[in-house]
Amino acid sequence: MAAMSIIAGLTATKAALDIAKLTLDKLNSAGVDVHEVRAGIQEMLIHVVNAQVALGEANVEISELRQQLNDREALKVIEADLEYQIDGGHYLRKSDGAWCCPVCWGDQKRVVPMAPMASGFYRCPLHNQAYHTKAAEEAQARALEEANRGLRRRAGGSNDWMR
Repeated sequence: MAAMSIIAGLTATKAALDIAKLTLDKLNSAGVDVHEVRAGIQEMLIHVVNAQVALGEANVEISELRQQLNDREALKVIEADLEYQIDGGHYLRKSDGAWCCPVCWGDQKRVVPMAPMASGFYRCPLHNQAYHTKAAEEAQARALEEANRGLRRRAGGSNDWMR
């Protein structure tokens, strides 16, 4: 967690400052022990490096958290632009009217515009699932019925005996 890294960095910084104060006090005293001063400076450097590492880790974590927040905000914007259509079982992107695949959005939070096949029929280019509205289905049924009537007329009469 960033808070733990920041606390560790601040603790190491405080320890380094405390050692620096003690080392300066030793330097200002009458009988300066070079080995004690050297040991104090080495310990201070260790604390400074620990502080640098901890604060670097906190910086990375803060950057990752900011990216996650940006991703969530972008997802909310996309989600606000999508409207689920019960008739057809798809999402409609309000900004441009594109039909978007409900499976891709539901599984991966990916907005995948579908390819139009015929009036009211669309297919997802990723997983090849087709979607259509009830009106398109009814129009297709009417067209099929009209084609069947045309065939019966060309055949020379009704096909009542087949029913």
